[in-house]
Amino acid sequence: MNKKNLVIQIYAYLVAFSAVICLSITTGVAIYSVIGIVSPETTINAWKWEPVSSFERFKKSKEGCVSDNKKVLPDDATLQKMYEEEKRLVILGEQRSSIQTLLYTSIIAGVSFVLFLIHWNLGKRLRKEEN
Repeated sequence: MNKKNLVIQIYAYLVAFSAVICLSITTGVAIYSVIGIVSPETTINAWKWEPVSSFERFKKSKEGCVSDNKKVLPDDATLQKMYEEEKRLVILGEQRSSIQTLLYTSIIAGVSFVLFLIHWNLGKRLRKEEN
């Protein structure tokens, strides 16, 4: 076996191994993104979810803002509509973010898969040549 082929074979398998690691990581992130699309309440950050987790929490968060400015809080019917809209927007934002993450992890996984195939086949071909 010549040294050049050995170096290229080692390079090919190292790139293939790196691609497998990248595929493993992006698969985990993609699965988490799918959960965020299907059940966004599960993956929303606590600081975004806390104010809209219940109507009472939403109302308390608005009371804090209103009391500082000496303004009157809207009635409960208006606050309920505001709460439902805010909650809907938070959930839609999480779903949109999850879709974006799924998209870019799919691109990374696709590139990693192509790199794996190219370099794995190169390593196999060099291994056959040495025999």
